[in-house]
Amino acid sequence: MTDMTGAGGWELLSAGVRAQVDGYVLRDALLPAVRVVLDVGRARGIGLNDALLVVNDRYLHHGDRIARTPDSPLDLESLAARAAGCSGRILVIEAIWGGDTVHDWFVNLLAVTADPTGEHRLATIHRHSARALSGR
Repeated sequence: MTDMTGAGGWELLSAGVRAQVDGYVLRDALLPAVRVVLDVGRARGIGLNDALLVVNDRYLHHGDRIARTPDSPLDLESLAARAAGCSGRILVIEAIWGGDTVHDWFVNLLAVTADPTGEHRLATIHRHSARALSGR
């Protein structure tokens, strides 16, 4: 039986596909990287969980070389400026929990408006940012 997780799944991909996945990872583009692994790897028995593990291993491999998406500004002035830029009247501000295998737990701060577009992301607060804000 072939090991489909981590390095075992990585070895099933061609050199060109590996270069494409690493390009996405180095730009901190998690979902496009997972999609490539899943689309190409499906024929080789790689499922979604396996694709996530393969890409997570690439994040671990590249470490500090990844051009991480900058943290959202969390000061009141910046959040108010983003909210003011939303189209339509703001009805409510929501905090929605999320998480993934690479970024750990996070909260998306959304402004929900009366216009048809509905939700506008104001900030994403990652676990490490929340700990820094709380002093822990």
